[in-house]
Amino acid sequence: MGKIAVSALLAVLTGVHGTNDISKGKAVMVLVLLCIYAADFGWSWGPLTWLSSAPSCSMCGLDCSDTLFIIFFLPETKGIPLESMHVIWAKHWFWRRFVTGVADKDNLP
Repeated sequence: MGKIAVSALLAVLTGVHGTNDISKGKAVMVLVLLCIYAADFGWSWGPLTWLSSAPSCSMCGLDCSDTLFIIFFLPETKGIPLESMHVIWAKHWFWRRFVTGVADKDNLP
């Protein structure tokens, strides 16, 4: 419930696209609400994810959905310098639609 309230407050304050500026007082209010939400979640539901997903389907401490996300949506970045990461994302089957302005797609690592 708190996450929905913070999300709705941010949508009202910054606009749906998040482009409107907000005052310092309202920014502090959002920060305080986020801290309260994080503390509440960590105290109540946060630890339960380690208990519920472990027996059902685990792979090195991750549940199935996390493992599938990593396999299909995160490209291998071993040995790739930080300056070349935009090329790796432009090459990936899913993320390339969000990467614009890559000059030389033929010279991919």
